[in-house]
Amino acid sequence: MENLNHKVEHSKIINLDMDFLNDTELSLLFHAADAVLLPYKVSSGSGVMFDALAHGLPFIASDLEFFREFASMGLGITVKRRPKAFEKSLLELDTNYSAYSIAVESFKYKIKWDYVANMHTQL
Repeated sequence: MENLNHKVEHSKIINLDMDFLNDTELSLLFHAADAVLLPYKVSSGSGVMFDALAHGLPFIASDLEFFREFASMGLGITVKRRPKAFEKSLLELDTNYSAYSIAVESFKYKIKWDYVANMHTQL
């Protein structure tokens, strides 16, 4: 197996052994993905879900109330925090990917800054 700790000077390789990803690196990672997995114990790290949705990615997340709200909109799937549950949900996501993708594409404008700002001014 290749050692992931060495420096790679190739622009198409994403080093997943980094402590922090800047906005450009995180965006590159999202563009390379088909979905995001969120196996959280608490939803305090849920900003990643919003970043993923903004990039057009559905999610699979732990069965927490916060994630259930967005899963009920067809944006992703919530499961018990067990490997087999995540495995099964990956198969479900793969089978119905187009439906999740369409729902995410229809939703993502609602988290753009201009839309959020406009909603605040209306309030």
